[in-house]
Amino acid sequence: MPSPRTPGSVRAGLILAVLGAGALAATGGMLFLLTMGFADDGQAGAAAAAGAALVAPNFVLANLLVAGGVRLHSGHRDGRWWLTIAAGLDLVTAVVWSGYLRDDSETFTRALVYLLGPALLAAILVWTPSARRWTHPDRAMSM
Repeated sequence: MPSPRTPGSVRAGLILAVLGAGALAATGGMLFLLTMGFADDGQAGAAAAAGAALVAPNFVLANLLVAGGVRLHSGHRDGRWWLTIAAGLDLVTAVVWSGYLRDDSETFTRALVYLLGPALLAAILVWTPSARRWTHPDRAMSM
């Protein structure tokens, strides 16, 4: 349970990180199921390997987002870095996917809004002045 002193930006960042992680995990699971669904009977092993390669980055980013949010919420300064790194990697994967979806700009725009938006907003919120003051090393001495 958050302490009464936890800034709203930290709580909102945690909520957005968890929402972003859920979106990434759900998308990863759907990509894996689609990969397996379109596989021929003789190619199930290769399809599973390809599906795992497609979804592994989504699950790694989802875990980084949740870990960063939880660590920051518990008062650790490195949680903000975990969130920022995850949001940056999420941006990189969005750029990579844009190469695959360049013919369908509407799908790409939706993917950016649903998959990239929460992670980037969470990363922005955890760098607000109130969040930075809350995780400052002097805060631990004043409590």
